[in-house]
Amino acid sequence: MDDVLLRLVVVLVLLGVAAAIGAWWRARQGHLRVVDAPSAPRVEPSELTALGFDVEATGTTALLLSSPTCSTCVSVRRLLDDLAVTRRDLQWTDVDVTGRPELAERFGVLRLPTVLLLEPDGRLVARASGIPPRDELVAHLDRHAGVPTR
Repeated sequence: MDDVLLRLVVVLVLLGVAAAIGAWWRARQGHLRVVDAPSAPRVEPSELTALGFDVEATGTTALLLSSPTCSTCVSVRRLLDDLAVTRRDLQWTDVDVTGRPELAERFGVLRLPTVLLLEPDGRLVARASGIPPRDELVAHLDRHAGVPTR
């Protein structure tokens, strides 16, 4: 009986640990994470031009890393489209990682969709895996545009 009880306790502890890790992972997904490191990856201006960006523009450049089979990417495209209509300081494009796997590798992308927010010079300043909350994107754009926050 003690052997069975010990096994049951081990299984319950493992389930608890797995549930805690799952809750931590789920809480982390979708939220915008600021990258504040001088060694952060960057996209060179020539690459930005090849992707269709105006490198002379000010504001934030967003790359949506996606694939044709990514169902949640549709929601992120819609979100970025809506923001780009109302925000002149945002330019964005959708990059299919099946055609540009080096971008996914350079930025350590493990999940699609991933949104990379770049400075005009191509330096990574923030990223989100999954669907980022609209208010977090707006707050990031406001901070970079110099809009006072409350």
